Formats: sequence, structure tokens, C-alpha cells
Amino acid sequence: MAIGDSTLDGDQDAENFNEVEDDNSFPSGCYECGSSSSSSSITTTSSSSPKSTSACSKGTWFNTNPTGSGQQEARLYCAKNTLSLERPENGIIFIGDSDVDYWYTSRETLPGSFNYGVGGDTCTKVFDDFKSLVKSVKKIKWMVLVCGENDLAAGASVDTVFKRWKKIYNAAMKENIKIIMMGTKPEPDTKSLHNKYKKYDKKLMSFAKKEIKKKGVPSFIFVDSYNSFKSLGNPKTLYSDDKLHLSAKGYEYWNVWLKNAYDNALCDNNDDECKCYVWKKSSCVKKLK
Repeated sequence: MAIGDSTLDGDQDAENFNEVEDDNSFPSGCYECGSSSSSSSITTTSSSSPKSTSACSKGTWFNTNPTGSGQQEARLYCAKNTLSLERPENGIIFIGDSDVDYWYTSRETLPGSFNYGVGGDTCTKVFDDFKSLVKSVKKIKWMVLVCGENDLAAGASVDTVFKRWKKIYNAAMKENIKIIMMGTKPEPDTKSLHNKYKKYDKKLMSFAKKEIKKKGVPSFIFVDSYNSFKSLGNPKTLYSDDKLHLSAKGYEYWNVWLKNAYDNALCDNNDDECKCYVWKKSSCVKKLK
């Protein structure tokens, strides 16, 4: 939704897509309602089953009705006719859990990228999403990946989650797609999981070292978010009110750290930093000697 119309404000993420409908009293095509209306309910039909909604429930709808009509609360998306959703303009995709889904500035940080994050995704679900995605989305060169925290929160062991993650990595390598991964976060609400977070991150960093020694260039780059946030004092301002997800301030740091890692990985300057496989903030802490 954000790709189709970058002028829209608010949370244009997957959780705010309501469903497909066929309703001649609403605009034809894709439209957004900014807030819930208190007007009387109406019945619409969807691709799955009938539903009742307020006049314009908050979120995004896709109306298949060929004509439709105006509705004061609804705002049509202004999609670009020249934009192919099957080919990211710069070959970069974002994929992962809610940390990606809510990363509303991802396309600004790496212009031309597409964000396919889905709140609640585990590494297993990300793997399934990726396998489905590459059937239609072409010319992917880089994947910005976040997954694992949901798996650990659901009770999976560190070893199990790492094995799930490796399936994503191996699938990406078959498609010649390099990965930049944003590591776990020391969120205030998940202190009981922090030891598992650190063990998981350590496994990922060790794997990154192993892979670069085999290949000579990093196919997997790890941004150590956990220790980066700790070095900043890990203030509450980095997180949203739920003490779980990042705040706008937290994403500001991620934007800087990701862009730095990506820019250096391109090796345009042909310096040693392009062989960095672990970053802490914007400083390389592990690179191929």
C-alpha cells in the first residue's frame, strides 16, 4: 500500500488491509479510510463471506465493483502505472516480522526497495513467504531480513530457530540474493528472552564469519542491534508504548545503521569495509582480514 501511494500518512502495513469487497456505494479500486466512522452499519460482500462494517472502517479496502461511487470518508490510492510490483527498482526487498512490517521509512532509507514484512511472522513463516515471493518477484539482489524473536517467544530453542533461519539463507543463496540482517532488540518487555536473543545473535555472527571465509565476500551481513542499542543506554524512547516494538526514534537508528551497512557492502570505494560482516551501529567490528 505504501509502495502504491507514498503520499499516504499513517500505518500502511499489512495489518491495516481489511479485505476485498464488492460494494457499489464505495469507490472502485483501492481506497483508505483514515478513521472509524460512527455512522450506521451497512452490509457488503467480499471474496470470502458477507460482512458488516461501519460506513468507513479504518484501514484499506480493495473494491472490485466496476463502477462504485464517492464516499466522503474514503480516499483513493494514487498508484503509479509505471511501477511494477514484481520488480523492485533497486533489487532490494525487506522481509520479516512486525519489525519490518512497521518499518514505514524502509523505502525512504533504501529508495526503490519493496517491503513485504508481516506482523507476527516466525522464521518458518518468513521462509514460506520468501519461497512464494520469488515465484513472482524478479531481479532481487538484496534481502533485508528480521526474524527469530517471535520463534523464541513462542518457546522454540535457539538451535531450532537458527535451523529455521538457515533455511531462509540457503533459499536466498540459490537465488543469488545477499542478506543484511537486523539482529534482536533488548526490548523492555522481553527481558526473560534476552539471554536467548544474545545466543541467537552469536550463532548468526559465527555463521557470517564462516560464510565469508568460504566465499571471500560477505553474502550475509549482520547488524548487531542488541549491543548497538545497549551502547546507547537502551533508553525507553527507542521503543513504542507496548515496550516491544521500535519507536520512530528506534527506526531512525536502524535507518542509519542499515544504510551504512548496505552502502559499504556495495564496495564502490573498494576498501576493507566492504568485507565487513558484522556492524555495531555504523562501525565495523568484524571483517575478513
